[in-house]
Amino acid sequence: MNDIVALIVKAGDNNYIRESREHRAVMDELARRDASLLSPEERGHVHFYLTRSILDEAQKTGAYRLENRKDGNGNPYSFPVVDEENFPEELSYLRKLSEQLRYSSALDGWLTRKRHEFVDEFRRDPALMTGKERWPTMTSSERKAFLTDVIRRRLDSFSDRDFSFAMPEIEITAGNADGLSGRAHTDKNKIEFDKSIFEIDDPAIPLKLAYHEGTHNILTQMAMAADEGKIASAHPLCDDIQKRQLSTRHKMYDENQIQSLYKANDEERVCYQEQEYFLGNLSNGYGLRHKFDLVRYVAQQYFVEDKTIGLKALIHGLRCV
Repeated sequence: MNDIVALIVKAGDNNYIRESREHRAVMDELARRDASLLSPEERGHVHFYLTRSILDEAQKTGAYRLENRKDGNGNPYSFPVVDEENFPEELSYLRKLSEQLRYSSALDGWLTRKRHEFVDEFRRDPALMTGKERWPTMTSSERKAFLTDVIRRRLDSFSDRDFSFAMPEIEITAGNADGLSGRAHTDKNKIEFDKSIFEIDDPAIPLKLAYHEGTHNILTQMAMAADEGKIASAHPLCDDIQKRQLSTRHKMYDENQIQSLYKANDEERVCYQEQEYFLGNLSNGYGLRHKFDLVRYVAQQYFVEDKTIGLKALIHGLRCV
């Protein structure tokens, strides 16, 4: 059996040209290989190579289509995404690889418990609750300071004897090329926010974004701690952290431009769900009366956001105690 990594290195040396014999050799070998039987290192090399091949070919041939989106203030804009019909083989295998990087229920449970504790602290803190109410009248600098404080307070709340989370560097950018309003670095303790997020008067949107990128950042810090030998192999979250380490080492990130992969990415699934659960918990608490309020809240969100995520948030909220 051919060494898939050697084939990938050879194809990469040939500039990832999709029409080349080297690329065809990679695809023929993958057709013979069960994705679930690849070693973690092989999966990393394959994911990086196929993603790079798609993006390079799309850029070279103009294989894009425009997707209509809305920014945080509801203003429409068009964003170029890869026309995926041009890459059926590559995408089919990448979807199989994504199944190998799904996080466990242990991580979902840990995030849920930590979120509930943080929401309780948030709701008891007059400064945080007042800041949330004052957001529409705040200046941009005040909004940045408040959002930064929310991130800091969450990391303090999540820290315990197993994990110690440090405040990331917060950088404000202008006009992110990937069409996203925020980005958490995967190999360093840093979060970026587009300056447009501080022009939005509804506090729900920046709070959800901060919680989303903060969840990415927490996973990054866990992986960094594991790299330093600070996570015991017997820890219940060790397998999940190792998956994150593999993703970081091989840059196994599904680009926003390849929409089907981005939506299927399990880390994005976790982060989107956490942002919805957080806002629902923060707005409605856990009592029976608040659960009925949650139904009303999610029903409203259902028509303006991702319907699947909204329904998951509703079910989760109704199960909370």
